[in-house]
Amino acid sequence: MKNQFEDIQFPGWEIVRKLGEGSFGGVYEIQRTLPDGRVERGALKKLSVPRDREEIEEMLSNSFSMIGALILGDFAVQARWLVPEVLVYMAFVAIANYAQHSYEMGYATKLCRMVLLVLIWLWDWWGFAAGVVLTLVLIATTKPLVGKGYLYPLIPFDRRKLLRLLYRRPINRHNS
Repeated sequence: MKNQFEDIQFPGWEIVRKLGEGSFGGVYEIQRTLPDGRVERGALKKLSVPRDREEIEEMLSNSFSMIGALILGDFAVQARWLVPEVLVYMAFVAIANYAQHSYEMGYATKLCRMVLLVLIWLWDWWGFAAGVVLTLVLIATTKPLVGKGYLYPLIPFDRRKLLRLLYRRPINRHNS
């Protein structure tokens, strides 16, 4: 059988399979057999060198976007458009969106945040309290398109699944 990874050479090691690929190259599972018969396994990162200007721009676009966001955020604080606390809140919300298990839930949360802001603007602390209660009721009663509910395994309560969600077990190598 022809080796599909002929362009990758790492003396003494054999490429087993490709694990993944990103904008800077691919990651491969590698192995070698030691003189005593033991098999060592590892990972090899193959960096890709951009071939033209377009590939360079594509690779650096995400980095420049992050740098631009930091510079713009710093400028907004210095110009007193935003206070640092608002930027911290926005950063927390952006990171929290990645932690949600449901794409649908992410958009529902964004909509609820907008409603919460309007209620706070209208009625201050009473608006905040009403918005939080309204958001919790909506999350508890709305059925998703797929699955048991947004608050499952809390509502309906499933002790075993809740414990599995809160206390993760390490992945053993026979699982994958």
